[in-house]
Amino acid sequence: MKCRAYRLLAHAEFENYFESYGKELAKKAKAQWDERQFASKTLLCILAFSDRNMGRPPESLTPKQNNQTKSLNKQLDISERVNDAINDYRKVVDGNHGIKEKNIISLLLPVGVSPIEIENTSLVCFDDYGKTRGLWAHSSIGIIYKPNPKDEIKRVDQLLKELQSIDSVLQEIESSLDSTSQLLPP
Repeated sequence: MKCRAYRLLAHAEFENYFESYGKELAKKAKAQWDERQFASKTLLCILAFSDRNMGRPPESLTPKQNNQTKSLNKQLDISERVNDAINDYRKVVDGNHGIKEKNIISLLLPVGVSPIEIENTSLVCFDDYGKTRGLWAHSSIGIIYKPNPKDEIKRVDQLLKELQSIDSVLQEIESSLDSTSQLLPP
């Protein structure tokens, strides 16, 4: 029972790591936009992966009817588009429930992590751990096998090693956002 709890808690901490880092990077990218109208790589990735139809420019800057002014202004306001994309990303993070490959990709690619920066072995390890966690969390104690605590600790240690390369990439992105903020004029 304790081993099962360990897995569930470890899984929750990995999940929290990915979600918290994603939120923090999105927050910094949005702050740069709000303060200086600077679009960082992170902000561009959030926009690119937002699944929003950005649409083409309108044919005219004059609304065809008076009641279309508000709609046209919203369509033309880039900050509205940025806010919508950031809010969409926050919903992805808030709606995340796991550390499987699909979860990690949906959290990391939008904040600027390139697919080539994520080791496939890392994704496989996290995906497998997430699947097993799901089985353990949603199965009766009598149905599952007796886990070996030593094996469980080894698996978490392996995941921590896999996380190091992802963490390095996220730290580089954060450092880039921080240094860009210091270089931009107010």
